[in-house]
Amino acid sequence: MTVIKKLLVVALGIGLFTASHAWARSDDANPNGRSLSLSGRYLVASPELSDPNFRHTVIYLVHHDAFGAMGLVINRLMAKGPVGSLLKAFGIDGDPSAEAQVKMHYGGPVEPESSLVLHRNNYQNGSTADIGNHLAVSSSDDVLADLALGEGPEESLLILGYAGWASEQLENEITAGSWYVVDSDDTFLFDDDIATKWQRAMALRGFEL
Repeated sequence: MTVIKKLLVVALGIGLFTASHAWARSDDANPNGRSLSLSGRYLVASPELSDPNFRHTVIYLVHHDAFGAMGLVINRLMAKGPVGSLLKAFGIDGDPSAEAQVKMHYGGPVEPESSLVLHRNNYQNGSTADIGNHLAVSSSDDVLADLALGEGPEESLLILGYAGWASEQLENEITAGSWYVVDSDDTFLFDDDIATKWQRAMALRGFEL
């Protein structure tokens, strides 16, 4: 089972779907034509959210439907360094002297030992799953190996762990005021100005569940 499928199974608890099946649900709509899914949007922690796992975080929602949700924190940089060092640390075959830079992010408190790479979908490999908005996720091993060869995605985030919600849990948290939901704006998704991502995402507020 790929890490991507594994994360979906654990996060959503809805049985084994292929990545393409699970994410295809993002266009579900009610009879009035309004999307029931928040997939592809950002969750922005409200100033009142004090949980240390999520305080001042911005989360990209990879998947959301009636069964639950899965997202990736995108504004908690853990480390940045050459891919060669990560190949060695992760036990992946490749050139340990490779210098392409990789940004390693905290993705959430669930399964922090699991990793994947969020990137633009103009890069593809055998483990890649498109998630909409010209984005995709791939196995971290595959991407790191390609980056070492100079063949990886130009923009990417290595994500450790993820955030997951059971059925209706996220909706209840939004109703309680813990999160704002904003339309995605990828102008700052991959940039290095981590310190201002929460403030910039807050400025995008306006969408309501």
